[in-house]
Amino acid sequence: MESIEHEIAKFAFLQTAASAIIEYVRAVSRDSEFHRYTEWMLEPDNWIVLRFSFRRGESIQITLGIPLQSLPDTTGLRTGRKWTTQGRIYVDHVTQLPTAFRCIEYAFYHTRNR
Repeated sequence: MESIEHEIAKFAFLQTAASAIIEYVRAVSRDSEFHRYTEWMLEPDNWIVLRFSFRRGESIQITLGIPLQSLPDTTGLRTGRKWTTQGRIYVDHVTQLPTAFRCIEYAFYHTRNR
C-alpha cells in the first residue's frame, strides 16, 4: 500500500509544501492518519481530505470540513466546494501556503467532523 509520503515524492515543486501540510495536520490530529481511497482522508478525525495533482501542473487540493464561505480569507487561492458543507482550496504555488495554513487551522478549530 502506497504511503502519502511516497505519493508526494512525485512532486517537482510542491513536495515541501505538501509535506508541511501533512506534518501540520498530523501534529494537530495526533491520533489520526491519512488513508488512501480516491483521495487521502484523515481518519478517524475526518475534517480534511487531500488530493495531489501532477498532470497539467502541480496542485494540492484540500477539502475542509466547513463551508467555503466560513473560511477567514482565501485571497490568492483557487476555491471550490465539494458539497455545501465542505469547502475546497487549491495550493498551486508555495507562496500560497500562508493563506492555506490559515484556512487549515481555522477548519481544524471550527469543524464538527472531528
